[in-house]
Amino acid sequence: WEDGNPLLKEQFVAGVRKALAEVGKNPDCFAGHSFRIGAATTAAAAGVPAHIIKHLGRWSSDAYLLYVRADSDPAISGVATSIADHAV
Repeated sequence: WEDGNPLLKEQFVAGVRKALAEVGKNPDCFAGHSFRIGAATTAAAAGVPAHIIKHLGRWSSDAYLLYVRADSDPAISGVATSIADHAV
């Protein structure tokens, strides 16, 4: 990325883990799929139709349902709704 090459998944994950550690969070709770889980969960909480979630996540089956987590934090639902309301 800084040298003009694409950012590798390993570099991205290492950067996120470093940032998590710097703010006192456990980096072991994060993996590359955390963003797939977060995106699918946020989209589902915002009421995005299943076919759109599947398309965005490149799922051809209902496997996306394995990534959608139960949302126990009302603040996350509010953010998800706000994102959906302001999406282009």
